Amino acid sequence: MDVYLESSIYALSSRFEGSYRNHGMWSAVAFNCPCGVKELKDGEDGYLVNVNDTTSFAQSLIKLIENPESRKQMGAAARKNILRLSPEVIFPKWKKMFEALVEN
Repeated sequence: MDVYLESSIYALSSRFEGSYRNHGMWSAVAFNCPCGVKELKDGEDGYLVNVNDTTSFAQSLIKLIENPESRKQMGAAARKNILRLSPEVIFPKWKKMFEALVEN
C-alpha cells in the first residue's frame, strides 16, 4: 500500500478491469488518488474515457498532472464517494436482500 501513499494519480487503462471488482482501484481511492470507472462521477472524482480513446486518456492525465489542486479535490471527492460502497453500507443491504429471498 505504500505505493498509493507516494502516488497522486491512479490511471487504469484496461478495458476489462474498470469495475467494482478492481480492488486496486478502490485501494487507490482510499488513499485519495483520483481515478475513474463507471462507479465514479466523470469530472468530479475521476475521468472516464471511451474504450480505445487514447487521446482523451492522455488529455485526462495531462489535466491531472497540470492541476494539482483539482487533482486533490478529485481525490477527496473519490474518497467520499467510495464510502457508499463500504462493507458497513453494503452488507446490511445484502442481508436484507438475502432475508427477503429466504422468506419467499
